[in-house]
Amino acid sequence: MKFTKTPHIRHYAGLKLCPLSSNGSGEFFKNYFYWEFNLKPSPFGQIYRILIIWDFKFVAPKVYILDKKLHNIGENRIIPHLYCREKIQLCLFYPRYKEFNELMSLCDTIIPWTRLWLQYYEEWLYSDDWKGGDAPHPINSNVEREDEIIQEISSSSQKIYVKKSVEDKIYAKRKNIFDLN
Repeated sequence: MKFTKTPHIRHYAGLKLCPLSSNGSGEFFKNYFYWEFNLKPSPFGQIYRILIIWDFKFVAPKVYILDKKLHNIGENRIIPHLYCREKIQLCLFYPRYKEFNELMSLCDTIIPWTRLWLQYYEEWLYSDDWKGGDAPHPINSNVEREDEIIQEISSSSQKIYVKKSVEDKIYAKRKNIFDLN
């Protein structure tokens, strides 16, 4: 039996039907899509604003939490299992181990994994013990290194131009809209 890639439009449509993400909305484009929704990890948990961005150049989507409460906690404590601390990009699976591929439904993988990550997060807030395992990957940044980079750039007389990725542009726009509400 030959397997073919699941068209990205089917992944996008599946988010509308998935019980955990059907309260959201997004946009689908030729090369990427994004989906934004509210997710409550447990009956007693908080509600979090989730942003999924899938640039089709990549095998898997990226998942972010837009809530200020996580960004504020990140200033005082180092939240585990993140790919990017500045944007609160969740580490849901290990790409090296091929735990996700394009044939898998987002409703059966990424969405429940996000909910589980939030459950671990809420437990970690009280116990300071992350029950979700160890992250066998480097984090994009750490607080000390970020400060050094910011100081280096601000003290430099040269202008530095960085091309923003699709994810960066969508994240910035959606985060700004969320923060205004």
